[in-house]
Amino acid sequence: MTDILGFTNENIKSGSITYIRQKSKDRGKPQVVTVSLTPFALSILEKYGHIEKSTPNTYVLPYYMGTKSDKEKNFRRDGVLKKINGGIRSICN
Repeated sequence: MTDILGFTNENIKSGSITYIRQKSKDRGKPQVVTVSLTPFALSILEKYGHIEKSTPNTYVLPYYMGTKSDKEKNFRRDGVLKKINGGIRSICN
């Protein structure tokens, strides 16, 4: 989730998203990942996100907007994970 929430417009190029996995970066062995965006995936990002080439450092998804520290980002990430896990739990039940 940290990787997805941290996507910026700079990560989106030519129909794909390229980023460095946070987990591997923290371990000192950065792993670059490139994922192709299908038209459907791109439409979802356009609907719920903010894709704008003129602002490369802007987050695509709104969850980290306005955060000033890693502590704030971790707090928001944990909130998103809690909602996702609750939804998955409901589906499983």
